[in-house]
Amino acid sequence: MDLKKAEQRALYLLQARDYTARQMLDKLKRAGCTEEVASQVVTSMQEYRYIDDLRYAGTYIRSYADSRSRRRIEQDLMQKGIRRETIRQAFSEWFEDGNIQDEQKMIADILRRKGYNKGEGGASEAGRMYRLLLRKGFSQGIVNKMLFSDSYFVDDDTST
Repeated sequence: MDLKKAEQRALYLLQARDYTARQMLDKLKRAGCTEEVASQVVTSMQEYRYIDDLRYAGTYIRSYADSRSRRRIEQDLMQKGIRRETIRQAFSEWFEDGNIQDEQKMIADILRRKGYNKGEGGASEAGRMYRLLLRKGFSQGIVNKMLFSDSYFVDDDTST
């Protein structure tokens, strides 16, 4: 695929949704572009700000901050090819805008949806919930507090 067709393909793809630089590079290569042509197109799209990894990361954070842990969001963005420093900058800007992420509330909501009642089900049920929450990207510290410490557990009667 020549440069002109590759640019047209990139613009066509960008009409539907945003892409990270790496996602677009991969899309163009799968469509038959050489590495060199795909890189030129991505660089051009970045210069015109049609592709902007920082903007993509910020949008992704706003979309998932209420349902995914920070660690999970970071992992998702890194898999999409966004550099760690760009992710940190996007989170920093998000926090500077006055946003907060309440992981304790998220964990309490997950536990509630899963029907977890502290004290029922024994150690095996607590272990199952523990592993589930770790897979969702929550830190061991906050998971331990929410599952095993009476002062941090939010049950159905006290949540708002």
